Amino acid sequence: MALVNPAPAGALDGNISFDSTGAPVSVNVAFFTVCNGCPDGEGDMVNTGFDSWRGSFDDGEAGGTIWLQTQAPVEGGSTFTIRFGIWDTGDSGLDSTAVIDNFEWIAEGGTVTVGTEPIPE
Repeated sequence: MALVNPAPAGALDGNISFDSTGAPVSVNVAFFTVCNGCPDGEGDMVNTGFDSWRGSFDDGEAGGTIWLQTQAPVEGGSTFTIRFGIWDTGDSGLDSTAVIDNFEWIAEGGTVTVGTEPIPE
């Protein structure tokens, strides 16, 4: 989750990281397509340290989302917080990790829509 406070228009309870159906980004989201047997295959996981779980990537227990980009509007000069959250409540055997890369501020005029989209390759 990426919770922004105060919540920008279009955020789901302050969360700005969700798919087009409104589902928060998680292992249950439509973007979770990188794994052995998944639509985007396992290539993006190779040599990341996440490509082997319990000794073999082929056992189907490692996976992730494609690279995603989330954006949300904020008003210049305002004070706000962004709180990133990740948890694993479904079991005690598998762990979760999030990578935040290339965080940037974009000072553009125009309308910014809250949401998360795949990064085109």
